[in-house]
Amino acid sequence: MFDSILFDFDGVLADTEPIHFACWREVLISFGIDLTWPYYQRECVGVSDWAMLNRLGALRRPPISADEIGPLIP
Repeated sequence: MFDSILFDFDGVLADTEPIHFACWREVLISFGIDLTWPYYQRECVGVSDWAMLNRLGALRRPPISADEIGPLIP
C-alpha cells in the first residue's frame, strides 16, 4: 500500500534540458549538424521526438531524414 505517488514529468523538478541539449549536440556533430542552444530551445523543446528529428535533420546540408538520426534515440 502506498501513501503517495510522486510523478516527475521530465523538467518539473530538475531542469534537464541543458543535459539533453549537450548530448544531442555531441551526437549531431558527427552528422555535420552544429546544434545551437537558441535553436534547440525554440524548435526542439516540447515537441515529439519525430518532429524534433525532422527539424534536426533539416539543419544539415544536404538534409538527412529522421530515419537516419532515429536509431540514436534509446
